[in-house]
Amino acid sequence: MNPEYLRRMYRKAKDYIDDADLLAAIHDARLFAGHPDHRGSERIFRILGFEILLKCAVLASGRSYGRNHDYCELWCKLPCEDRKQIARTVEYGDLRKLFEAYQKAFIEGRYDYEKDEGKSDAERSERPDKWRARGCPDEEADFVYYPLQLEGLIHGLNDFIENKLANHTGEAET
Repeated sequence: MNPEYLRRMYRKAKDYIDDADLLAAIHDARLFAGHPDHRGSERIFRILGFEILLKCAVLASGRSYGRNHDYCELWCKLPCEDRKQIARTVEYGDLRKLFEAYQKAFIEGRYDYEKDEGKSDAERSERPDKWRARGCPDEEADFVYYPLQLEGLIHGLNDFIENKLANHTGEAET
């Protein structure tokens, strides 16, 4: 484990998550002022930070991840005890479902405009209204996000990585 490299990864992940928090605050203020809710960039930054934290945890566990973007595969690279430590405070249910949802949200959220190519603004605005009228079924959603579970995973990864860094250098990352 190269602690300098881990610290750089960890700082970069935290930067993306901090940026997501700033964007969330801006979106909340705009929503309060009556503007439409557009949280795509916040989600993308938060998931990107999560991916880097997950890779950092794999490295901190003495494993390698290659050039992998499969969150389930990355999670499975962690030793069982490390996975338990990271996920200790929250019941996540089906982690595979969460990881697949985050991957889809990250990939498709960056290019969400493509699914509506050739549609008028009226057609685009009808689709979510019809979906809401059907009760917002997850299986019909463009993507599902699970923000509270993501926050829990990020918190667990932060604690795990800070502990690994502290044990290696004698002090936690701030």
